[in-house]
Amino acid sequence: MRPRKIILYVNSNESELSVVKYMLDIKGYKPLAASNTQECMNIVRTERVIDLVVIVDESPYLEGQVTSQQLVAKIKRITPYVPIIVLVNRAEACEPVHTSDALLVWKRCATAQLMEHIRLMSARKRGPRRGSKHQVNQLVTA
Repeated sequence: MRPRKIILYVNSNESELSVVKYMLDIKGYKPLAASNTQECMNIVRTERVIDLVVIVDESPYLEGQVTSQQLVAKIKRITPYVPIIVLVNRAEACEPVHTSDALLVWKRCATAQLMEHIRLMSARKRGPRRGSKHQVNQLVTA
C-alpha cells in the first residue's frame, strides 16, 4: 500500500480551509492546514515530507502578513523540491514573475479543476524518470 501524499493547504478563511481539507481527505491525501504564514512556516519546518503546498492569496497585504511571493520564496529556501500552487485574485494574476510552480485564478477555478491540479502536481516526480537514460541513448545512437 502506497503512503498517502501530504498536502499543505494555506488559507485565512476557516470555512474554505475545512471544506478543502475534507475534500483532500476524501480523495486519499493527508491534508495539513494552516490559516496564516506562521503556521505554514512551522509546518514546513517540522514536516520534511510534504508533497505539495497550496496557498490561497486572497488579500496579500494583510497587516503583519507577507505576500504570496515572499511566502513561496521562504518555502522554496527550506524545501526547494516541493511544488507550490498559488491561487490568486484576477488582479494579481497579471504580475509578470511569480516563483510558484502553478498560478491559478481562485474565483474562476472550480473545485474539480483544483483537485485535478493537485493530483497532477503531487504526482509529478523531480529528476529523471526510470529508464529515461536508456531511451535518450537509443535516440542519440540511432
